[in-house]
Amino acid sequence: MSNYKLLGKNFTPPDVLAKVTGQAKYAEDFRVDGMVFCRFLPSPYPHAKVKKIDASEALKMEGVLGILTADEVTPQQAPNAPILTNEPHYVGEPVLALAAVDETEAEPLEALRFRWRGDGLELAIVSTLGDVYSELGRWRDALSVMRTTAERYPMNPEARRLQADMQTVFERLFLDGEADQIEPIQALGLFYEFSDLTPVGPNGDRIVRLLAGRLVQVDLLEQAAQLLQHQVDERLEGLSKAQVAGDLAAIYLMDDKPDRALVALAGSRQPNMPAALLAERRILEARALLGLGRLDNAVELVERDRSADAQAVRAEAAWRARDWDRASAELRTLLGMRNRALPFDENDRQMVLRAGIAMTLAGNDAGVRQLYRDYAGDMANSPEADAFEVVAAGINAEGASIREVARAVARTDLLDRFMTRIRTRMTADAPPPAQAPGTPPPEPPPPPQASATPPATTPRRQAGT
Repeated sequence: MSNYKLLGKNFTPPDVLAKVTGQAKYAEDFRVDGMVFCRFLPSPYPHAKVKKIDASEALKMEGVLGILTADEVTPQQAPNAPILTNEPHYVGEPVLALAAVDETEAEPLEALRFRWRGDGLELAIVSTLGDVYSELGRWRDALSVMRTTAERYPMNPEARRLQADMQTVFERLFLDGEADQIEPIQALGLFYEFSDLTPVGPNGDRIVRLLAGRLVQVDLLEQAAQLLQHQVDERLEGLSKAQVAGDLAAIYLMDDKPDRALVALAGSRQPNMPAALLAERRILEARALLGLGRLDNAVELVERDRSADAQAVRAEAAWRARDWDRASAELRTLLGMRNRALPFDENDRQMVLRAGIAMTLAGNDAGVRQLYRDYAGDMANSPEADAFEVVAAGINAEGASIREVARAVARTDLLDRFMTRIRTRMTADAPPPAQAPGTPPPEPPPPPQASATPPATTPRRQAGT
């Protein structure tokens, strides 16, 4: 080691002081007269091909001496990297060099115009990646990666095919039921994020109605209404508009917004509507009028309608008006219209209770006795059995007991059956609410409880008395 001057010995490099003090000069620090400056244009894409370079505007600029392309440099053999390339393989790989008389004049790179062709391999990979994401249920990832690539290469035929693939994925989601596997609110977010993929025509309208049905099923009524309101305002005309506006009005009624229901119906009236649609919209309008306290208008609207739904409107109006004699008569008529071939359900039992309460408040004890004879068998052993015994006591019923039953019955609506029918139709194609993996199935509901449980102080009336 003693024969070496530097190896194995401490020493101070002669240029270290200049470097640490900033006084050292590097190649880029030297300037001479007539010096030419160069700038490289890097590729903005990870893999693409240059189809054409238009340098005409750049070459017209003062101080620009020329450009150098990959076609003008000597090809390099591997492992040497090319100086310039027409097929970059990473973002930032140089594709062009521009010479100018000073550094500021090198900025005309921005004036260059390129035509790029995205590599078919890249597009094929993105298409495959979209398929993989779809199979994994990562729908947002699938649509996002395809959209980003399609927008990057808008003129490429493969990109247009990618756009078609996006449409297919969107329809798989919202037409073929794939979105049924995710939460309704997440499905709604996906729909809004990629709503530009909604097909024009019947399929697009069906997508919106199916999604609205899912939202109604889980009581996301405001979101469902927003979807259908857009359809009614922007997309639909004629009979289709009248049909969807009817559903929209029903959703507003479910959400306790009768005023908006009336607006939806009024703005979508059409000539020569089918009788069934006309009848449904008429009952919806009457229900909205009842909700706004316009009882006489509701009754007038269904004056010539002899259906059970219209009779429910008349009975409900009389009940809300506290016209107990008329309410008694309308309720007895409504009970007489029920289909006796069907089981006596909760709606029927509520009607019986209402009729008995109305007769009691009207002082019609004979009517109460007749009601008991007619329906004692149907009401026995039902959740409303005890409440019916209180009502059946008529004018002799203890005041607190009859009031308790009356309050319970008043929380119901004689048009509940009609509204349930519409809700069932709207949600017919909706799947059961999505359940988290590993979640045990829900336990069966407990036996129904009586809708009113009055004090057991009223003696039972014997049938026939």
